[in-house]
Amino acid sequence: MSSFALMTDIDGKIIRCFYDDTDLRLNTRLGDSLDDAFGSAAIMDLQVFLDMVREKGIPDNLAINAPVAKEEMYFFSGVRWNEHLLVTGISYPVNAAQEVVSVVKQTNLQQLVMTRSLLETNHVAAVKSDGESVPENKKVQEQVLEYERKNQQLNLERNLHLRQMPLLSRMNSALQMCNNLDEIYKVVGIFTEKLFSSNGGSLFIFRPEVNKFEVRVRWGEGEDRKSLGLAEESFIEVLNLQNSQRKITGFLQEGTTDDLLLLRIPEDTAMVGVLQIKLKRRISTSDPFFAQFQQTFLRVIGLAIKNMQYRQWLQNDAMVDHLTNMYNRRFLTLQLDRELSRAMRQGSFLSLVMLDLDEFKGINETYGHLTGDQYLIEFGKLLQRSVRKEDYACRYGGDEFALILVESNQEDAIMILDRIKAECKHVLVSERTVSMPFSSGVSTFPTDGRSSIDILKRADEVLYLMKRRKRTGSLKRR
Repeated sequence: MSSFALMTDIDGKIIRCFYDDTDLRLNTRLGDSLDDAFGSAAIMDLQVFLDMVREKGIPDNLAINAPVAKEEMYFFSGVRWNEHLLVTGISYPVNAAQEVVSVVKQTNLQQLVMTRSLLETNHVAAVKSDGESVPENKKVQEQVLEYERKNQQLNLERNLHLRQMPLLSRMNSALQMCNNLDEIYKVVGIFTEKLFSSNGGSLFIFRPEVNKFEVRVRWGEGEDRKSLGLAEESFIEVLNLQNSQRKITGFLQEGTTDDLLLLRIPEDTAMVGVLQIKLKRRISTSDPFFAQFQQTFLRVIGLAIKNMQYRQWLQNDAMVDHLTNMYNRRFLTLQLDRELSRAMRQGSFLSLVMLDLDEFKGINETYGHLTGDQYLIEFGKLLQRSVRKEDYACRYGGDEFALILVESNQEDAIMILDRIKAECKHVLVSERTVSMPFSSGVSTFPTDGRSSIDILKRADEVLYLMKRRKRTGSLKRR
């Protein structure tokens, strides 16, 4: 993602380029530069855009196709300023999700607003400095010097914030490339350190399921980390207390100092987390430019985290059986491939156990489907209690279940089955004590196969062999 901000005359001739990290060669006229990059088809759209800026100020963002090789689009925003036009642009992938496009549009408008605010403030300061003569009066002379000092400070702040915007765009691009929350947290730490000139900090993420914060990433110096003079554990306790009392926003405002920032993520919607940033240089938190930048920064981070949380929720939801809350058949297939690959690398065993309830049909017919559902739920709980933390219990479908037993040979699998059979003799289901007889089949890597298809097929064959033997009476039920 790349961006630019520049000033043109009424006809689009570039007067000043504030920053430009694009490949558009923005050095003469805006139209000519874009003609070189996009071809003549873009100029007609651009002319309409410039007319809108001259007549109405900030228009709706204009999207222009970028070269196909880049697979990018550009958004443009503009506003008339005195006898000039201010124009900003920012790129985004052609196939970007709508949420990403919304963030890009907001970021681009924010770039424009910040550029205009910086110029207007700088212009006012310059007029005051240039328009007043300097009498001999020492007090007035000191005022003029103060104007000059503020003007210099404003230029420093302007240059800082203009440099921050392309870096913010790159952070947004990096966030879109992340595949999980841990990667997002790492990117947030890296870019926060750069954007805020930070020499240390932490990201606290709120977990609504337990109503508590936890530290997900740290950066910078010092093992004895403190926030507001508190050790990290004590700080989290205060944070949780303030949150439970619905005082989290006020707490953060009271806790913000010139060299220690506590930022709520995102700033204006449901809370995701808190950033604690130790600054190398003091920042005035009342600076309007800093407030605008901070708002965009927090919105980008919050949206990235929320989107990833939603994606992972959807992914987990697709991998879980909704009745028993166990892993489902899809998860079994994917995880079996992963565990087989690991067993091959490590030269270890892996066993798959297939289980089929013998009397489930009778339970449904005798007691009804609600009791049948509870029967499946209780059997699933029993399986989950019976396996180790590193193993996986899944509902394969209907009244069939499966166990992935990591680093377990056939003898290990049979021992676990014996334990399950003992547990199944007396199980409370809908206020009735029942038994849960089942048939099972075991296959083991590498003796029964070297692929997930072979392992599944072998376990299924053994399972139905055992069921046939039970039906014919050649196998006595245990």
